[in-house]
Amino acid sequence: MKIIINQCIVIISELGNFFTKYYIRGVSLMSILLIGGLDRMAKDYIHIGSKRGHNVKVYTQLPTRFEKVMGEPDGIVLFTGTVSHAMVKVAVKYANNRKIPLIRSHSSSLTALERELTKLEECAIA
Repeated sequence: MKIIINQCIVIISELGNFFTKYYIRGVSLMSILLIGGLDRMAKDYIHIGSKRGHNVKVYTQLPTRFEKVMGEPDGIVLFTGTVSHAMVKVAVKYANNRKIPLIRSHSSSLTALERELTKLEECAIA
């Protein structure tokens, strides 16, 4: 199945019960977990990620059973300036155990998110 998103053709192939999505340009659609940031900017974070073709989950506060809720992301962005130490510990342990790229940023601005998404995209291509 082919879908056109932002003038790029996306190929979706079904493997068993899982759907794999690929950009023809070479950058795959990524599932990104954003930990930290400001509550009022959560929709903006999701919009920036979806504009670049990624699925972004945002957690600004520690939910119950955080490790179970995280899912299987392709990358984690950690805004260290606006997150609790408990969330940082869980995220770092989770990323290390599963060999998931973890990008840290002290700033939680939209520009910082764009910069960190670029780093994650470079990790995915390499």
